[in-house]
Amino acid sequence: MLKIFVLLAAFVCAKAATLDTNTVRDPKIIQCFESAVHHLRPYLATGIPEIELPSVEPFLMDELSLSLTTGPNGYKVSLKEIDIFGASNFTLSKLKLSENDKPFEARINIPLLRINSRYTSSGVLIILPASGNGTFNAQFEDINAIVKGMVSVNEKENLKFLHVDALNLDLNVKNIKMSVKNIYKNNRILTEAINLFLRENGQEVFKVMKPQLRKKLSAVFMSISNKLLTHLPIDQSANYLVANMRRGIPELGLTEPEPIIIDEIGIALGSGPDGYRASFRNIHAYGVSNITVIGVRSDVSSQQFQFTMYIPKISARANYESSGILILVQASGGGEYWGEYEGIKCKVYIRATPHNVGGRTFLALQQIKMDFSVKHIRMGVENVHNGNAVIQAALNLFINTNAQELLKEMKPDLKKKLIALMRNFVENLFANIPYDAWIA
Repeated sequence: MLKIFVLLAAFVCAKAATLDTNTVRDPKIIQCFESAVHHLRPYLATGIPEIELPSVEPFLMDELSLSLTTGPNGYKVSLKEIDIFGASNFTLSKLKLSENDKPFEARINIPLLRINSRYTSSGVLIILPASGNGTFNAQFEDINAIVKGMVSVNEKENLKFLHVDALNLDLNVKNIKMSVKNIYKNNRILTEAINLFLRENGQEVFKVMKPQLRKKLSAVFMSISNKLLTHLPIDQSANYLVANMRRGIPELGLTEPEPIIIDEIGIALGSGPDGYRASFRNIHAYGVSNITVIGVRSDVSSQQFQFTMYIPKISARANYESSGILILVQASGGGEYWGEYEGIKCKVYIRATPHNVGGRTFLALQQIKMDFSVKHIRMGVENVHNGNAVIQAALNLFINTNAQELLKEMKPDLKKKLIALMRNFVENLFANIPYDAWIA
């Protein structure tokens, strides 16, 4: 489930970072990206089947070829079927986002990499013929890597995706241990000679490996990045969370949202003792979960967020009671109300503040506001009290002729009720999800 919030956090960060050129230098935005990357780390170790991303433990490479000495009898080694363990246990220590067509830059530390492979060799090493084969093992300790790259935005099927166009990696290793074993015919002298050479010249051997290692690691990392980004549309990342909300999220105590239930709203369409009044009770709204997040703006430093959302259609049913005169007709009575609302666009503003609970930081909701508009509205009443056809026809004529005006009358009460529901929902999320799982 944390993957949902990682992707949402990355989406919020990405949107925030595109606001202006100063934003990409905001340390809070940088911290936001770093947090999203670190939360993704455990899933790189296990793989993410939903997006066809395999585990990087072990990290697989096909072959490295090394020429350790020159001349016709120069010592040459080929490493094959290389398994690298520990790549997912990285720490992102510094991040500089892409700005003004300059590459992004990340600094990464990996405490330990273990390498196992098969090897074949030929030539002379320390005056000994050293042709043969066996297994190669290495430990690289305290690896510092600098990753630089360029990204672009591609469009596919009306969706926008990030793509890593170029990626270069450089790395340095503080401590190196290398050895061979299981040499052909168990040649003890050759084994000791090779291990002595590797022990005394670890950094030099690494320098020879480095150009090929950089090239292959850069290609593999770029492939992994693009596989991840291919399944993550820029404008739909937040909707990964929404899709799970439609089914409910038991881990957060969130039940299925359909239907949304509102106890009561009222409208007043005229003044005086005979002004028309209507009260709608036990309102059930369907279709709210079919929501799409189409925009996010954020100010991470002050924990302010604005979401723009779109809902294709909401169907509502309710019981109503009315009193007063409508179109010269006495319209007191009751019955059933129905409404079809199409093309709903909604904006929600959230402001929060961090606070400490049991040694962990959580967000506390400070303010929530919302507004919405509806493009097309159809409404009606049926089963009017006493089956009065005249009142029912008058009400339906008035409602459908003045649907937008009726919505304006409903809106203040409706917004108040919806904000109360959203407040409970957001407070539940904030109470269950630590701050660092959102944007750190």
